[in-house]
This record gives sequence, C-alpha cells and structure tokens, in this order.
Amino acid sequence: MSKTFPNDNSVQIMMANYLLRKNEIEKAIQQYKDIIERNP
Repeated sequence: MSKTFPNDNSVQIMMANYLLRKNEIEKAIQQYKDIIERNP
C-alpha cells in the first residue's frame, strides 16, 4: 500500500476489514499493526 493517500488510515482499515472477510486473518492483523505504528 502506497502511503500517498490523503486518508491512508481509512484506506488501510477498509483493506484490513476486506482481508478479514476473506479469512486472511494474519494479513489483516499486519494491516492493523501498521496503522497503529503510524499513529502513536
């Protein structure tokens, strides 16, 4: 995921939620971790 989105967090959250629905739990967790690390 590029970090050039003006609202990258919501984009990444949508992506993580999509991964969860596809049962890609590990990938979704990584998405959430990236968001948390970017927003101390």
